[in-house]
Amino acid sequence: MGVQYVSALTFPTPVMFYSIEVQAAVPQTLVIGHAANEQTVPKDYAEKVCSGFAQLGAKGVTVIVASGDDGVGAGDCRTTILFQPMFPASCPFVTTVEATRGVAPEVEASFSGGGFSRYFDQPPYQSSAVSSYLAKQGSQSAGLFNRAGRAYPDVAVLANGY
Repeated sequence: MGVQYVSALTFPTPVMFYSIEVQAAVPQTLVIGHAANEQTVPKDYAEKVCSGFAQLGAKGVTVIVASGDDGVGAGDCRTTILFQPMFPASCPFVTTVEATRGVAPEVEASFSGGGFSRYFDQPPYQSSAVSSYLAKQGSQSAGLFNRAGRAYPDVAVLANGY
């Protein structure tokens, strides 16, 4: 969601938009609306950024990240068709948000994303939910994603048709 939607949905709560500058106080929430195919981000860089998010979390800062705009993607741009996780959505130290559409029934929006990280292991708190999800999938999409990776999104919001 963009700053405009957040402002509209949280009125009259004050919303601050941060640009790059130095401040003494740490904000309570950071919202990141961009993402890149995880494979295009060097793994060591992704790990450092993710570690930074963990440090922010330890200070009480909530980091909200959009799940991406391309579903699971279409390939790794080389020779093998694979689902593509998005970064920083794949970081286990952020809360990743996906979009849904419609009201009755509410379904995943085709312009939203989700997936399994190839860089970050699945946190223990996801084990039960992911095992249940994967059991329902059977062998469909087998080998196209990392079943042991951090799964995302964490939550979904109605973003279209409201």
